Amino acid sequence: MAHRLDKAPLDLGRDRQRLAEVLAAEAGYAALLASLRPSARGAQDVVAVGWMIEELRVSLFAQSLGTAYPVSVKRIEKAIAAIPRG
Repeated sequence: MAHRLDKAPLDLGRDRQRLAEVLAAEAGYAALLASLRPSARGAQDVVAVGWMIEELRVSLFAQSLGTAYPVSVKRIEKAIAAIPRG
């Protein structure tokens, strides 16, 4: 957290852009969850999308920690699109 606070004043515009990316991914995930039956929300592929969003946060705001796998908003959107609805 201290590292983030030190870096925050350097480029607030960039942080706003990155936050917008995270919020877009979260909105897509929320829409996915709303479209699923409650019993389907705990499926492995659905839960994996939630973890992808957490990895996205790390990749955008704590790069020095690294992520478990490559992640981006586009990859998250693709994972959401691959989940069957109904």
